[in-house]
Amino acid sequence: MSIERQKESREEARAIAPREAETADDPASSLPRMVDSHEVMAGQRLILIRHGSEQYRLQITRKGKLILTK
Repeated sequence: MSIERQKESREEARAIAPREAETADDPASSLPRMVDSHEVMAGQRLILIRHGSEQYRLQITRKGKLILTK
């Protein structure tokens, strides 16, 4: 997803989200944090992610899609 589309998606989510979520003190009611895939991948096509005791592979395909596998 392009950066412009991510920004649009975030803006759409804010428009759809209830106003109470913007002012609520409960962090669980806020929108999820958005992270750019380029920041996560840091120039790599494959990274390993440790989640608890499990290991996952996050990779970028030749067509630019992301695949997460265990």
